[in-house]
Order: sequence, then C-alpha cells, then structure tokens
Amino acid sequence: ISLLDIFGFERFDVNRFEQLCINYANERLQQRYVLDNFKAVQQEYEAEGIEIFDFAVVDNSDVLMLLEGKIGLIVSLNEECVRPKGSDESFVYKLKVVHNDSDRLIQERLHRPFEFAVRHFAGIVKYDARKFIESNMDKIPQDLLECAAKTTNPLIRDGIKIHLDATKDSSQGVRKRSAATSHMVLTKFRKQLNNLMKEIESTRTRYIRCVKPNAEMSPRVTDHAITMVQLECAGLVTAITISRESFPNRLAYDVTLDRFSCLMPEGKVRVMPKNDERAEAEYLLTYLLRDMSKRREALPFACGKTKIYFRSGALESLESDRMEYFSARAVVIQAWYRKSIALWSYYCLRKAVVRLQARVRGNATFSSYHAKKRAVLRLQTNTRRQLARLEYRSRRENGAATKIQAVWRRVGPMRELKKAKFAVVSIQKAMRGRRDRSNLTEKLAVCVEEARMDHRLSTLQQQVQDEASFCGETISVDEKLLEEIEEMFEYLRKEIFTLRAKNSDLKNELVEAEADKREIAQHAESIDAAAKLSNLRASQLTKTNQALIKELMQHRQEVAGLKREMKAKESRFGTEMDNLRREYEQTMGHRDIENKIIVEELKAVRTTHKIEIDMLKDELERSREDHFHETMKLKEELKKTQDAHHDYLAKLMDVLETTHAARETETARINTELKSVREQKDREIAMLRREITALKTTKKGESTVLQSPLMKDGEIRKMKESTTRHAMERAQRAQRFRSELLELEISLTNQEGTSDKEGTSLLRRKKRSLQKDDEVAKLKQKIRILEQIYHAEEKSHEKSDYETLKKLDAALSRTSNDDALTRMEEQLCRERAEKEALKAKLSSIRASRHRQKPSLR
Repeated sequence: ISLLDIFGFERFDVNRFEQLCINYANERLQQRYVLDNFKAVQQEYEAEGIEIFDFAVVDNSDVLMLLEGKIGLIVSLNEECVRPKGSDESFVYKLKVVHNDSDRLIQERLHRPFEFAVRHFAGIVKYDARKFIESNMDKIPQDLLECAAKTTNPLIRDGIKIHLDATKDSSQGVRKRSAATSHMVLTKFRKQLNNLMKEIESTRTRYIRCVKPNAEMSPRVTDHAITMVQLECAGLVTAITISRESFPNRLAYDVTLDRFSCLMPEGKVRVMPKNDERAEAEYLLTYLLRDMSKRREALPFACGKTKIYFRSGALESLESDRMEYFSARAVVIQAWYRKSIALWSYYCLRKAVVRLQARVRGNATFSSYHAKKRAVLRLQTNTRRQLARLEYRSRRENGAATKIQAVWRRVGPMRELKKAKFAVVSIQKAMRGRRDRSNLTEKLAVCVEEARMDHRLSTLQQQVQDEASFCGETISVDEKLLEEIEEMFEYLRKEIFTLRAKNSDLKNELVEAEADKREIAQHAESIDAAAKLSNLRASQLTKTNQALIKELMQHRQEVAGLKREMKAKESRFGTEMDNLRREYEQTMGHRDIENKIIVEELKAVRTTHKIEIDMLKDELERSREDHFHETMKLKEELKKTQDAHHDYLAKLMDVLETTHAARETETARINTELKSVREQKDREIAMLRREITALKTTKKGESTVLQSPLMKDGEIRKMKESTTRHAMERAQRAQRFRSELLELEISLTNQEGTSDKEGTSLLRRKKRSLQKDDEVAKLKQKIRILEQIYHAEEKSHEKSDYETLKKLDAALSRTSNDDALTRMEEQLCRERAEKEALKAKLSSIRASRHRQKPSLR
C-alpha cells in the first residue's frame, strides 16, 4: 500500500511560482479523480442511452490545456527562459496575447504587467509572475562551479567539469531548444508528474480529502464557513450534487420483472403490455413508484437499452415493499406449518401413549415369565459352575504338556520363515543390480556419444584453423570472416551443450516417469496415462535428437561450403553475409514490432480489466453502504422500541404505585372505620351492661318494679333509635365504599386500555398485556377480598341490628322484666361473639395485606 501526500489547493494574497506548481499538480490529480469516478459512469450512461449529467461542471481539461498545452503556460515560460533578454513582464504579455480567447485565463485592466489570474477548479487565483524565470531556470552560480571544479577529489572534479562543458556548449548555441529546456524546473516537474500519473493509473486508487476544521487549531471546534470553503475548493460539493442527479442502483429488465411483478395487483397485471420487457418494466415501475414520482420533479428511474437505473431511495422503497409482501405471506405459511407441527406432535403423543400402554401391559404379562426364567437360570448356573470346575481341573493337569507341544511346533515354521526372508532379500539385490547395470550402460553410451561429438567438433575446428593458417601463408584471408566462423563454432558448441543438458533433463524425466510407472503399477488407468506420457516424451526426445543431428549435418555442410566459397568467392561471401545481416535485422525488427503490439494489447486488456474491477468494486461498496444503512435503520428502530418499552414500564410502575397508594389509603380508611365501629359497639355493650346492672338493682323493690316498665320503655326506644341511626350510617359508608371500589376498577380498566394503545409492535403489546393482566388481576382479587369482607361485616351488622330491633320490639310488647333481662343477656353474648368474629376477620385482613405487600412492591 503506497500513500501519496500532497499539498492542497493554495490561494494566498500573493501567489508565486511555488503556488503555480502546487495548483498544477492539484489540477492533474483532480482530472484523475474525475476520470476515476465519473468518466466510467458517463460512458455507461451514453452506451445505455440515458440522459447524463453536465460533465463540463467537473471537467478541468481546458485548465490543463492552458497550463501544459503546446502553446501553454509551461512552454511559454520555458521559451522566455531560453530567450536572451527574457523577462517576467514579456512572459505575462505573451501569455495573455496567445490565450486571449480562453475562459480560464482572466485578464483585468487593474492587473499590473507581471500579474495574471487563472480560474482553477477550486476558484480564481491571481499570480505574481516576478522571479518566475529565475525560479524556473534554477541556476547554480558560475563562480561556485569554478571553485568546485578546482577540488582535489576526482569524483567531484570530473562531475563539475562535465556540467561546465555542458553549460559552455549551451551558451554557444550548440544544443537544440528541447535540450535547452529539459533542465527547467517546470519541465522536470511535468515529467515527474506524468510518471506519477502513469504509476497511479496502474494501481487501485482511493481518495482521502483532509479538511481543516478551524484556523485556531483547537480541538472539538468546527468553523462551518471555513469547512464549506474547503469542500467547495476540493470539488466535493459538485461531486455530491452530480451523484444525487445520477442513478446509483441498476438492474436488468428480467431481474426487475422477476423481483417486483409480485407487487402488482391482479387487475393491473391483466392490463400490463406483453412480449416487451422494457414496456412491461416501465409500466410496472410507474405504478409502483407513483407516490415517489409525485414527491419528486423527475422520475425515480430511467430505462436504458439493457438495464433500468434507479435514483437514490427508489430501489430501497421497492425492496421494502417486496419484503412486506413476502412477510405477510410468510405469516400464512408459518401458521400452516405450525398447525402441521401441532398435528404431528399430537399424533406422536397419541402413538407414544399407545406404546406406553402396550409396554405396561407387556411388563405386567411378562412378569411371571421373568420370574420363571430367573429360576431356570439359577439351575443352569449351578450346573455350568460344576462343569466348569471339572474342566478347570483337567486343564490344570494337562497345561504343561500343551505348552511344550506349542513351543516345539513353532520351531519348524520359524526356520522356514528365515529361509524365505533370506531368499527374498537376495532376489531383491539381484533385481536392483540388474536395473542399475542397465542404467549404467545407457549412461555410458550417452557419454561416449557426447565425447565423439566433442571430438568431431574439435577436429573440425582444428581443420578450419589449419586451413586458415595455410591460407594465411599463401593468400590473404579476411580475419573478420575467421572470427565469425569461430564465433559460429562457439555458438554451435553452446547450443550442443544446451541440447545435451535438455536431453539429459529429458532422460531424467523419462527415468522418473518410468519409476512412477513402476510405483503405481496397481492402478491400471494411471499406468496407461504414465506410459503414454513417457512414450510421448521419448518420441519428442528422438525427434529433437534427429533435428539436432540434421542441424549439425547442415552446419557441417554449410561450414564446408563456406570453406570452398572462402577460397573461391570471397566477394560473394561478403555480399551474402550482408544479406544475412539485413535479413536478421529485419526479422528482429518484425519481432520487436510484434512484441510492441502484444504489449499494447496487454495494456489495453489490463485497462479494460481494471475498469471492470473498479465497476465491480463500486457495486460492492454500494451494496456495503446499503447494508450499513439498513443495519443502522434496524438499530434505530430497536433503540426506539427499547425506549418505548422503558417508557411503558415507567408508566406501569407509576400506575402500580398510585394504585398501591390508593389501596393503602383505602385500607387505612377501612381500618379507621372498623375501629370506630368497634368502639361504638364497645360503647353500646357498656351501655347494655349498665342497663342490666340497673335492672338488677331495680328488681329488688316493687316500687322500682312498678316504675321500670315506663323507664325501660323509654330506654328501649332510645336504643332502637340509636341502632337505626347506626344502621343508616353503615349503609352510607357501604355505599361510599362501593363507589370508591367502582372508581378504582374503572381507573384500572382505563389504564389497561391506554397501555395497550401505547404499544406499537405485536410482541411488545403481548408482553405488556401479560404483565398488566397479572398486576390488574392481583389488584382486582384483593379488591374483591376487601369487598367480600366488608359485605360480610355489613351483613353481620345488619343481622345484629335487625335482631336487636326485633328483640327491642318484643321487649316493648312484653311486660316481664325477667324475660327482657334474659334476652338482653343473650343479645349481649351474641354481640360479644360477633365482636370476636369481627376481630378475627380484621386480623386475617391485616395478615393478608402484609403478605400481599411484597408482591405489589
């Protein structure tokens, strides 16, 4: 992974030569960015016949033509540097004259002679051309070069002298203009930039835009104005607007119809055009995306020649509708499947019950059989044990003789085994020696043949040398021709050596193939394949050997012919050698041309492959982004559901607390009322006791007996009035208690309804309803218990009041004081019993309340 870090676009109050170079590099990189991101998309849209975006918004080729064209800024500056009296003002003047019709070069009347402005992709930059020529030439002072040329270090001295000679030649006008401008800074910079662009083209490029959040270098502070200016200068705002206008998603016609035709209603499906995929797909998408088309000005899709292109959000909407459609159908399938599973489990349980019943009955049936079997087994074990003891004794007596026999019988087979093993080893040695001897004879034959060939070549070379020496004494022979012949002999020798090496390698391969053939002899198919391969290689070796022999004979004949021609026709030999050289050069030229064509084709294939890989990567990145957005949406929905669940739990806890507080207040009120009733009953009992004591005291005298009916009558009326008054008060309290219980039940039902409505999903409503139903059921059960207790108490009070009133009326009608006194005592006993019953009920209510408090909490 290589990282290219460059300066960003620079625009200061005064922009010099350095800012021009940096902005030039940024323009080239911006063009590379545009080609990587938008050019392929533009070509695809043009091929599909879709209306494309305005590519001129992001295209900066006119700026690059202004900077590096044939008559551009760089060429003009280099010419001005080469010219003897070149100046910055003349450079600016020529630049404005040549590019007067360019929109990228801005000419203002207020500009000074050395100022000019360029409209870059990031904005307008005004350059100060002073010292442009000096910065572009980048000369070393002459006196410094002369001083360095006088050093004693030979390496530095020779390099400086070469540079001084080159500068002298350039000053004399010997070099051409291209050579004179090659050492300029802008020329070197453009060359390095071109090499960098070539290297970037051969790699997979990713772009990272660095943004400076604020000018103060403070952490966690963002200046939005500065950030937006940087984004505009980087061209990201324009790229984003173009991406919004483009179509990020695409599908084929058949895929679109296959995926989304299920969303059409049956009535619309009948009206759809048939036998035309494009018309059918366009009708389908127009109907399905009608809501999105109303919200937008343009259609959310476009139909190409082979594909349908979707704008952002259109394909996601269709996919969500398709998912909802399949989810609804999946629920029906799940219901049927669950029904099938339930039926299957029912049948399985029924079979299991039948099997269990059969097993139980079988166990009951075979219990007697097992008992009889155990008895028989006991008899068998006893008899077998006796027989085993007898056999053990006999074996123990005859065991030693058996061991001796076994050892003696083992001696003979062991001897035979050793003899057979020795024979096998000797046979293996003989076979391996025979194989090695055959391989040795073959290798000796090859070595003898190689030695004969070497001897023949050496004798032939010696003959040539002798003839050459003989000719040299008599006739003047061309030494170059002899050298060429010797070189040819050396070349033939090397070729023979290489062929021998190849022949040996092929023979080794043949040996290895034969070894493999012997190793895998058990597999018939592998043996045939290896045999065919070895035969093929052997035939190839024989062919190559024959070809080598033929070539060797041809070379010998050519050498003999050359000797004869060398003696007779030296001039003709020279012409023939020239013709051979020309033919060789022509063949080499043809080969170079073919190699270049192959290299260009390979580059074209690589570029197309790279474009396809980039397109696939873009699609993969888009799919990853879509997947990431879907996961983020699901996370947000999960978070919302969790928040709603927490809110519902909080509300439910508040409702439970309020109901618990209301129940506590109600129980406290009931306790106070019960306490007041109990005190009132105690007072009534005390009054009755006092009356009984008064009656007992008055019984002693007749005068008191004569006056007692009148007094007793008045007291009985007072008691009757008090009991009726107490009964009315108790009825009012019971009515109030019932109304409060009814209000509490209504509030619980209202809370139940509101809590059900607050839920959004079915699962959450089920959970809430289960929790709420448990709590509400508990509260209602407690309210019913309290109501039953209160009703029982009221009934007992009403019954006691009724009995007391009845007794009082009977007492008024009677005249006997003794009967009234006995009845009053009986009534008092009953009142005491009722009081004790009320106390027991009150204690049970308190105990139940204490037990129910933890569950409510």
